[in-house]
Amino acid sequence: MSEYSSSTSSFDAVPVPMRPLEPPIPAATESASDAAAKTAWKLSMNTLSSHSDVLSALHTLLAPLDPHLSAGAARVKLGYTSGHFDDNAAELEGFARRLWGAVPAGIGLPASEDGIDWDAYMDGIEHGVDPSDSEYWGAAVDRDQRLVEMAPIGFALATIPDKIWKPLIPETKMQLASWLMQINQRTTPNNNWHFFRVFVNLGLCRVGAQHSLSGLHAALDTFEEWYLGDGWYSDGASQQRDYYITFAIHFYSLAYVFIVTQPFFAGSRLSNPERIAKYKSRAALLAKDFVHWFDPDTGASIPFGRSLTYRFAIASFWGALAVAGVEVEGMSLGVIKGIWLRNL
Repeated sequence: MSEYSSSTSSFDAVPVPMRPLEPPIPAATESASDAAAKTAWKLSMNTLSSHSDVLSALHTLLAPLDPHLSAGAARVKLGYTSGHFDDNAAELEGFARRLWGAVPAGIGLPASEDGIDWDAYMDGIEHGVDPSDSEYWGAAVDRDQRLVEMAPIGFALATIPDKIWKPLIPETKMQLASWLMQINQRTTPNNNWHFFRVFVNLGLCRVGAQHSLSGLHAALDTFEEWYLGDGWYSDGASQQRDYYITFAIHFYSLAYVFIVTQPFFAGSRLSNPERIAKYKSRAALLAKDFVHWFDPDTGASIPFGRSLTYRFAIASFWGALAVAGVEVEGMSLGVIKGIWLRNL
């Protein structure tokens, strides 16, 4: 019997042992290094064994960004260490990437309980989409980093519109929808970026704004060209088989499944039962291979492939499996939860 079977795997014992205590951080002026040390210390004290623990860890990770918010909250500037794109896009990245954690935290919880400052996010959107504002995020061009950062905003509109869309004034709603619609007129790299168009159009559809069904479906159809069988894709016309297959293509596929199976989309042209079943079955197949990339006792993953600094993305596939309701033969939810928590 496999060491990963649901009856014998150590993954079934979900609680994670308390990490060794570290000495308290001495009081001092809050420099960047002090803030980093404090964050690491708080995370080391977190057992990561429950929903509240994970929510606490999220807040621990997001809090050090607050002092780096711009006056209008539309940008986060962390220094001069961005990629090959312009500073405006890099600072938009700082704003938007937080939503990949904040939005799931906000799903299903009232704003008073999720601990997220949604007013600050809406302030940021108001300034970021106004072309006359000094913090305007800028117009997108082909293959632009701005197209990447549109995805978590679209994801937010599709899942928590009451928190991040409805309170906006009409002018900001119009500007946000117009800014997001740029993704339907721009070319993306021929890889997992096609899913960014999917999330934007799902979000725009959810809030009743102009969107492109043809663009959404064309993006989804593109991934069929890259399906290799047994749950595996290529990320475009590439020989690379790394974590992008799981934390990008499969994660986005399962996020799509979660969104279009919600009551608002049920029965619509966006909620395609055949596509939903296909994505779930492929993810279940992939899980049987991917589980062997994780140590059954420590949860450590194989350091391999691109973007290894995406530390918490590596285990995101397992959380997405549970959220999308995927059943994997021989793997209980306890096994899946154990892999996810141990890797975190």
